[in-house]
Amino acid sequence: MATNVFPISKVDMKAKCVGFVNSKTKNKHFKAHCQGIPPGKFGSGDMKHKGFASANDYEQAGCAFMNGAVQSYQWQVLDRDGNIARWDSHTGEFAVQCSGNNCLLTYHIRTSEQFASAAFERAVKFYAEGTKNAWGDESQPGMSPVNEWVGDGATMDFGSEDF
Repeated sequence: MATNVFPISKVDMKAKCVGFVNSKTKNKHFKAHCQGIPPGKFGSGDMKHKGFASANDYEQAGCAFMNGAVQSYQWQVLDRDGNIARWDSHTGEFAVQCSGNNCLLTYHIRTSEQFASAAFERAVKFYAEGTKNAWGDESQPGMSPVNEWVGDGATMDFGSEDF
């Protein structure tokens, strides 16, 4: 019997999010998702409607989202390193907490299609048991890097210096 290497939803894992790793990362995410700077990038200003007054308010909301109980309309995904990704089907909120330091890796809005395709792609491409390189390899993106949820094609490019 195959083991479930990509558990989705209702996993018994409590987030302990403490905020972004540093103020530079927090401010970049706030500017991008809440202020739309720089404009024209995917996800630019996707959280303007939330009305966060500051980067600290934005960070606190991300932590509250991650640290709250998983609701019936929310999906929680764990990667093989234990990083927690959570998505809310009602609000579109999406956040990821790093397993190593409990820091927030991202907090923004994703459509159901964006969330489902990212989760499905990872499940099929990297978690199909019994296939060669099922865990990914060094030449291709995989779930090992803690910023993988942030750096995929469906999110903004914040620059490699932060990740």
